[in-house]
Amino acid sequence: MAPFAVKCFVAVGALFLAFRHADSPLLKLLSLLESKRRKQTKQARPLRIILIRHGESKGNLDKQLFATVPDNRMQLSELGHLQAQQAGVKLQELIGPSAFVGFFVSPFQRTKQTLTNMLMALPDHQIGFIREDSRLREQEWGNFQDPAAFQSIFEDRARVGRFYYRFPTGESGADVYERVSGFLETLYRVLDVQWNAPRRVDTLVLVTHGLVMRFVLMRYFRWSVETFESVWNPENCEMWVLKKGENDRYYLSTEFGFPRSSLPISIAFRDGGLRQEEMQNFICLRKRSRGTLLQFMHLDDAEVEDVSVNGVICRSVDHTASLDVIPEALSDIIYPTLSASDLE
Repeated sequence: MAPFAVKCFVAVGALFLAFRHADSPLLKLLSLLESKRRKQTKQARPLRIILIRHGESKGNLDKQLFATVPDNRMQLSELGHLQAQQAGVKLQELIGPSAFVGFFVSPFQRTKQTLTNMLMALPDHQIGFIREDSRLREQEWGNFQDPAAFQSIFEDRARVGRFYYRFPTGESGADVYERVSGFLETLYRVLDVQWNAPRRVDTLVLVTHGLVMRFVLMRYFRWSVETFESVWNPENCEMWVLKKGENDRYYLSTEFGFPRSSLPISIAFRDGGLRQEEMQNFICLRKRSRGTLLQFMHLDDAEVEDVSVNGVICRSVDHTASLDVIPEALSDIIYPTLSASDLE
């Protein structure tokens, strides 16, 4: 055997022996170095991740246009351009003149026009990078949309739910969720290589679509499908801000706005009465249980027989995507419960 091959064989054997025992000094050293690297990468991630929906499009004003204009080529209306310019000013006011900003944008015409208008408020030296990513595109409804046929399609979607319903020649919400999950994996890789960069991006902006914004939150905060379905679509140029807090975890901030959510609640009283209503701010519940719901709605447990959410009676904790927040603190800071794997 050649001398070099022998040396390699010996080196591999030595490493094998060094790693055989869990209390190996070498293994402990490598574990310590890896722990330090993870901490540094988390600390280097942006202070804020801002999600923004495109401005008003011509298709928002006239649904008939989708029959002749491809969705990816739908442009902003005059109001949409103005909304995007105002959003850029708001962004600049929030992050300040010293921030360094990175942008990801959907390849659709209306999102790129939104970004172009927003950039009018930011000087060039504050822009770290601009990247287009097709995984941030709108849900595909089909190449062209027949307004007459879509009435029945929307009725079917309402019965099935936004997450599971698949458009006849397009995507289901679950399809969009999968590509958003892939995008977030890429996003972490992009951000985590900047920990030793001379200048780090401290604000990240995703210019995208309302459904994608909801799926970003669903994926990051591990929302259930039911929780996702409770969240309303944002308005044009509405911003949702994820801000880094304790342990370098992100939480939903109320600096600009907060996702609106609601679910139908049915309350059966012991005296035979029945009340139906929409429970607002559903995602702000610490957990979904009978006691929490009654407290949230200021009802006396002794007077209530059953509480049902979407037809399911609540007897125990089953809100797997809970937010660790006291409902009264909605005007302050919203801290979500995160899985450790989200941050690695």
